[in-house]
Amino acid sequence: ELRHVRGEFHGQPDCCACSSVHGVRRRAACDACAPGYEGANCDICAADFKGNPTAAPAVPCTACDDRADCNGKGNSTSVAGSSSCACDCNAGWQGASCASCAAGYDGANCDICAANFKGNPTAAPAVPCTACDDAADCNGKGNSTS
Repeated sequence: ELRHVRGEFHGQPDCCACSSVHGVRRRAACDACAPGYEGANCDICAADFKGNPTAAPAVPCTACDDRADCNGKGNSTSVAGSSSCACDCNAGWQGASCASCAAGYDGANCDICAANFKGNPTAAPAVPCTACDDAADCNGKGNSTS
């Protein structure tokens, strides 16, 4: 026997149903969660969402956002077992929010090779910046060759 149970489960009103087998009532479980939520009680953020609906006070599940989380310089994805998102930075960028140039990259857009590095990150296809092997490898000046 399955019957509907009214109640609020982490922002999901009336989403749960209770079942009873041989007179033993079982715990309520959600049969449909709002977008961004999952779990038997809609109390877990779904993949590519961040938040902590069980915290006090609750932090609602919101979508990971490339622009907000990674300054538009990478892809933001959820971290398993965490209430946050992590950035997979684009080439030339590094840091938790892709806010600084990676080693070997320079410039306002991290799109040129730093001193003692060679490559051409703006070419199609891009040639990543790599350390020069010796002074001769960087035109004998220790400068980048891009």
